[in-house]
Amino acid sequence: MSRQYWQESIADEQGINGTAIAATTTETVLFPDNTIPNGYMRDGRKLRITAWGKFSNVITTPGTTTFRIRWGGVAGTIIAQSSAISLNILAETDLMFKIECDITVRANGGSGSVLAMGLVTLAAQLAANNNQPNFMGSAGGASTNTPAAVTVTFNADTALSVTAQSSVNTAGTTITGMEYTLEALN
Repeated sequence: MSRQYWQESIADEQGINGTAIAATTTETVLFPDNTIPNGYMRDGRKLRITAWGKFSNVITTPGTTTFRIRWGGVAGTIIAQSSAISLNILAETDLMFKIECDITVRANGGSGSVLAMGLVTLAAQLAANNNQPNFMGSAGGASTNTPAAVTVTFNADTALSVTAQSSVNTAGTTITGMEYTLEALN
């Protein structure tokens, strides 16, 4: 593992938008998966995900949205998850959100573990809770749970995914990933 004391960008998807998730309750990947190579994650390695996006046309029955970070694609292990975030009823377009999450390797190998902690922030007019930060907890728990390390495997190339899932299928409502950066912090 490198022990540099500067940040290194691993992926920077600023030139393209991610998927526009429209009117579905299915958990969907917001940005193209990033493949973490076999052997890259070692004890103490820390990654940071910073992702920006937008909601459009949150109307009629806004419901909730849950953001997740998964190890192994959309069907893989949840390593961080927000609570179900309540949305306001709005007919506006392009209201921003931001996801920030740090992922730290606690043990490596075929059966390793990571601890992930982060925040989801929504535009003030979008959040039903007056834009209080929504924490992302490790161990797949909601943001009010105490984070705990999650068991994952590091002995194969593995997709790292940022996903979103809505509780209701409201026609016209979309969530779009806009900018994504994955950095190695050490």
